Amino acid sequence: MLFHTGEKPHVCQCCGKRFRLTGDLTRHVRTHTGEKPFQCNLCPYQCTMKANLEQHVRKHTGEKPLACHLCDFKTAWVDSLRNHKQTHGDKLYHCEECSRTFASNSTLKRHAWTHSEVTPFQCSVCQKCLSSASSLQKYWQLHRERERKVTSAGQIARELKYQCDRCRKSFRSHGRLVVHSRKHSGAKPHVCVVCGRGFRRVRQLKVHVIRDHC
Repeated sequence: MLFHTGEKPHVCQCCGKRFRLTGDLTRHVRTHTGEKPFQCNLCPYQCTMKANLEQHVRKHTGEKPLACHLCDFKTAWVDSLRNHKQTHGDKLYHCEECSRTFASNSTLKRHAWTHSEVTPFQCSVCQKCLSSASSLQKYWQLHRERERKVTSAGQIARELKYQCDRCRKSFRSHGRLVVHSRKHSGAKPHVCVVCGRGFRRVRQLKVHVIRDHC
């Protein structure tokens, strides 16, 4: 209903900006407090939104779930896919074998090799032949990923040297382990001087003060 009426009942106590949804206000408040509750388990990256963390993690995994429906292009980023689609013109070329469409005749010809036994693209690592440049690029990525995983596995093992005795989760610093251990112990050492409510993290206390007492 709020989307139709334009009503914005949720108000930021710091700057007065209004929002329709509680979640929007919560995310906005983080711009004042500096809170970044979403943290990558593979590197020190932190952010304010879960969606940003999900996109960031794709840098580590190599996952590219966003695909162009006109060609073989895939990406991990929404903006990247949007910019790519702008490169396609209005004129489309159709494959007679599978009905896929392409923006250029040259792209269609390269695609046609996937329906034949022509494999002009050879991997320089293992000499395997593939039918398209995009397939070769993906195949190279497999080689790179194998090398990266071997390297990063050893590096992560060295960095995550602080381990929780209860759940075996590991951390890069003793401070993060201490904060994590409070989930098990229930300890909330950061106490609001106004209402006496306790929190595990300093940032949680700051958000509480701004949201409930400012």
